[in-house]
Amino acid sequence: MDLNLSGVDEQKQNCIFCSIVKKEVPATIVYEDEHVLVMLDINPANVGHCLLIPKEHYFIMPQLPPILLKHMFKIAKKISHAMLKGLSVTGTSIFVANGQGAGQNAPHFMVHIIPRKTDDKLLDIPKHTVDKAQLQSLQQILTNNQKENRF
Repeated sequence: MDLNLSGVDEQKQNCIFCSIVKKEVPATIVYEDEHVLVMLDINPANVGHCLLIPKEHYFIMPQLPPILLKHMFKIAKKISHAMLKGLSVTGTSIFVANGQGAGQNAPHFMVHIIPRKTDDKLLDIPKHTVDKAQLQSLQQILTNNQKENRF
């Protein structure tokens, strides 16, 4: 994956989420600590949809220090539990849109935590058939490409 990481300082200056962290832009915050902030999404997929962001500007997941990523998923678990307990939902979807091809619209890494109800069809993902040769080829590609970690 070739990532253009030039202009990171410019990204930070123009990042709405960095402005929220600095309290320059208002947000409905449901959790905050020294490393992360969780806010209600103003364009939610479902009511109660939250965005969990690191306070430091990172564009995509591979840029995050492992300890921060671990912390973020502990907080995602905490928010998911609060949704299950408080919003009368039957589940939560926790996902990352990692890069433009995955639907990432903002240049700031975030974890989406979305309250779900049975049969809401929110993430109705199509299923594809992959034959054994394709599986083996994919396995080899993904196994070999784990060895290089540029971040």
